[in-house]
Amino acid sequence: MKLGKSSLLLGLFLLMLVVRPVLATECTTIKDAVKEGQPLISPYGDMAVMGFNEYGFNYQAHLFNGDFCDHFIEYREGQPQHEWCVENFEGVKFISRWSDTLLSNVDCNGDGYLDFNLNLYGTDAWVTTKIFGDGWFEYMKFLAKPYPEFDCTEIGGANVQGRGFLDQFCVIQQIGDRNNPDSKGLLYHVIPTGFKALSMSE
Repeated sequence: MKLGKSSLLLGLFLLMLVVRPVLATECTTIKDAVKEGQPLISPYGDMAVMGFNEYGFNYQAHLFNGDFCDHFIEYREGQPQHEWCVENFEGVKFISRWSDTLLSNVDCNGDGYLDFNLNLYGTDAWVTTKIFGDGWFEYMKFLAKPYPEFDCTEIGGANVQGRGFLDQFCVIQQIGDRNNPDSKGLLYHVIPTGFKALSMSE
C-alpha cells in the first residue's frame, strides 16, 4: 500500500510525540538529583541544590549572588588565598549571570556533574558580572567570540586575557574597573548593544 504525503506527515508527528518524552528523561535535573539524595556537582566543586547554596550559587537560575571571595574557589575559606581576598575585598559583593550554553542546570552525560562547556567559540554563550560595595563598582558583559583569532576591538569591545575560559569572550560592555576603583564611567559599549553585538562581525 502506498502512503500519501498527509499520512507520512501524520506518522512523523505521532513518532515525535512518542520519542520526545523519552529524550527528556535522559538528562538529570537538579531537583531530581536532590530528591534522590545525590545532588549534582558544579565545576566549582560545590553541590547544586534547589535555590541558593552556601556560597551564593543558584545553579537552577544561572545566578550567583554573594560575597566576592565566595565566588572563586581559590578565595574561599580554608584556601591559601582566602586571607588575601578578605583583606582586599571584605564587604564587596559579586553578582553573575550566565547562559545555559556555558553552564547548564542539568546533567545529560550521566557523570554526576552539571554540564559545562569549555569550547565556546562560535556559540551564543554570554556572562555578566557585577562587583560592588565598599567603594568598588564594576559591571561587565561578555559574549563568546565567533572564532579564536577574532579581535574584539574591531567592534569597539575589548579582548580578555589571563582569565581562563573568559579568554574566549569579548567584553561588549564595561562600567567601572575593579583594578582602578576611581574609574566608574563607561569604558566599553558595543553598538548595537545587547547579546547580538557580534552579529556586526558577520
